[in-house]
Amino acid sequence: PTTRVHVVGTTAYVGDSSGGLQVVDVSTPTSPVVVGSETTRDVNAVYVVGNVAYDAGSSGLSVADVSVPAAPTAVNTYGTPIPANGAFAVGSVLYVAGPLQVYDISAPLSPTLLGSYVPQGALYTSAAHVVAVGSLVYLLDRLGQLQIYDATTPSDPTYVGGYQTGISALRVFVDPVRSIAYVAGAQIIFIDVSNPAAPVYLGSWSQAGLDVHVVGTTLYVIYSS
Repeated sequence: PTTRVHVVGTTAYVGDSSGGLQVVDVSTPTSPVVVGSETTRDVNAVYVVGNVAYDAGSSGLSVADVSVPAAPTAVNTYGTPIPANGAFAVGSVLYVAGPLQVYDISAPLSPTLLGSYVPQGALYTSAAHVVAVGSLVYLLDRLGQLQIYDATTPSDPTYVGGYQTGISALRVFVDPVRSIAYVAGAQIIFIDVSNPAAPVYLGSWSQAGLDVHVVGTTLYVIYSS
């Protein structure tokens, strides 16, 4: 099943937990076309920077060259202690959710591990997603615990604060303008993260969601019908 989509321009990169990485031309949104695939490993999440796709899967972090969309090519694999379920990049730093691993991707096809951190509690065995805004990293576990880390020093991320949503959770999106974290899972939870050391519950929506994203004042939710 499809687990994550990252769209860059008119190309969508689709992660599939059983079918690998699919490259889809979405220049005509009503008629998307698969133009290439790389199926040597499962992909739980994908994040693309330039011509490189960083795939999180059961074997850890995989790096693929997607400069030729019709022929994405696996280049490197970096193992993680447990399956990786999320990847997110800010500048030349890549964050991977399993344990929290931080990589330098200034050499895009050959990431260098800068540091690793075993999160508190259930996160170590059930990390679901990771996003970053500036030097703050938001790590979510499947039991609904959101933890926030300061990665100003990437080799030594420091725990800042957290919030237990109380739901089975899958994805988190952080709006950097409003400083609100949206957690998708059994329902949608809204959390004020303007003070990372003390996140505050704002409210919820009963709609269950597989993923969530906000553009301007519009909330987008992927759900299973």
